[in-house]
Amino acid sequence: MLMTRYFLRFHPGAEAIVLGIDERWCSHDPAMPLTITFPFWLYRGNLEYLANLLSTRAFNAAQVRIKLAMGRLAPTDPRGFADYEVGQVWNFHPAAAPEADTAAAALPANTYFPALEAFDVLLSELPPQAKFVIMMPPVYQTNLPHAGTQDAADLVACKGELARRLGRQGIALLDYLVDGPICRDPENFMDMVHYRRNVADIIEADIVAAFQAVTRAGAGDR
Repeated sequence: MLMTRYFLRFHPGAEAIVLGIDERWCSHDPAMPLTITFPFWLYRGNLEYLANLLSTRAFNAAQVRIKLAMGRLAPTDPRGFADYEVGQVWNFHPAAAPEADTAAAALPANTYFPALEAFDVLLSELPPQAKFVIMMPPVYQTNLPHAGTQDAADLVACKGELARRLGRQGIALLDYLVDGPICRDPENFMDMVHYRRNVADIIEADIVAAFQAVTRAGAGDR
C-alpha cells in the first residue's frame, strides 16, 4: 500500500495498477507485522529520508549508485522485469503432498482483517481513471492451508471480504492462491513460493485480459 501511494504521488495520471497480495493480508494482527525488514523511510517523506541517511544500509546503497553511474554495474531493466530463473538450475523436488481430508468439517472464520480495512482507505484515494487488478500469486500445494483448519477457513473468508470490496467499477481480482493444476505441478515452481516463467506468462495474459474487461465495463457504463 505504501508503494502504491508512492507510485501515485509521481504518476497521478496512472491508468493501470497491479497489486500482488498474499495470505499475510489475511492476518488478524492489527500491528500487521513484517516477516522481512522493509525500508519504509525511503518512501514516506524527505524528513524521514534524511534522518535515516546516516546508516550502513544507506552507505551500501550509495556505493551501488556510484558504481552504476561509473558504468561498473549493469542497471536493472527499467520496466522492473527480472527473471530469477536466470543463472539457476531447476531442482525443486518436494515430498508428495498428503491426501486432502475431504471430510474435514468447516470451521467458523475470523472475519477481522485489519490489512483490508487499511486497504479501504487506499481504494478511496485511487484516481478515477485508474484501473486496479489485485493478484494473489500461486504457491506449491503443500504451502496452502489444509482443509478443515482455521487458516483455511480464514483464507476463504478473507478472499470473500476482498471480493466484496472489489465490487466497485474498475477493479478486478485474480486468485491463483487455490488448489489446482498450477499448484500441483512442481515443475511450475523454483521452490515453495516462487513460480516459473511459464506460470508468469499465464498470469501476465490474465492481467491484460482483466484490464481489458474492466475498461470495457467502464466504457459501457458511460
